[in-house]
Amino acid sequence: MIKLKIFIAILPVILLFSCAKEYSNESGGGLGSSCRLSNITVINDLTGAGEYALNTRYNNTGKANYVELYDSVLSSADYQVSIEYLASDTIITGNGDLLVLDANKRLKKLITLLDPTDPTGEKLIFDFKYNSSGYLTGKTLSTSTIPIALFQTAYTWTSGNLTKVASSSNLTGSTQKLLDIDMQYDLSKSPRNFIPIYPEAFESFIYVTAVDMGKPSTNLLTRISAVYYDDQGNPSPAVVSEITQAKFSNDGYLTEWFVDGSSFDALGLFIGRNSFTYKCN
Repeated sequence: MIKLKIFIAILPVILLFSCAKEYSNESGGGLGSSCRLSNITVINDLTGAGEYALNTRYNNTGKANYVELYDSVLSSADYQVSIEYLASDTIITGNGDLLVLDANKRLKKLITLLDPTDPTGEKLIFDFKYNSSGYLTGKTLSTSTIPIALFQTAYTWTSGNLTKVASSSNLTGSTQKLLDIDMQYDLSKSPRNFIPIYPEAFESFIYVTAVDMGKPSTNLLTRISAVYYDDQGNPSPAVVSEITQAKFSNDGYLTEWFVDGSSFDALGLFIGRNSFTYKCN
């Protein structure tokens, strides 16, 4: 059984946001000319059964209206939320998150509660920036009571692939490095209509199949290496995930891969065999 926990430190407060749910690799429809990723499922290598999954449901117009994290071992949802469009550029979710889209329908702002049990409490505000090609290049975090960027993340793209992620904070009045991530790819393989993969994005991974978060990398991800820094700026040993055994449909959709090493829970990049299914129009 896999338990997913998301942590973020903001001033003296620690946000603990536990999520989960999954189906046993049973939805997604056939592959075709216009398919969107709808399920990421951890598969038991011995039994072939699904154990844990991120699932997204779409309405008949192609918009996501429900996301969930499901534990098939316990047959229960760890997390589930409805999605409602209040306007063409505004989304409200069942847990009170507010998502604002830009003119290109990409996620521009995410407003979420610091403490999900306190609807009148402090709010975390994430702002996302994209370049003219549609790639995510920057993210900042502020709060409803401190309306300045407390944390910032920069994304570096090389030949259409996200190759570096760097995060820092301004909590102490000076810039402090938090993490550096390097990502490597198999340049001979290009998954069709896949999702963008942001290993540090604990705040938005639940919505990565539901809303547009920028162009995904062109090629197949094969390695993630992350270094975290303590308060004195000392680096940790690298945390590494290796991705192998990728499988594709006949028309180029990524249907499976195997993750070995360290799990990036913020991404939903689970250790072991991951199966990908799609909803096709």
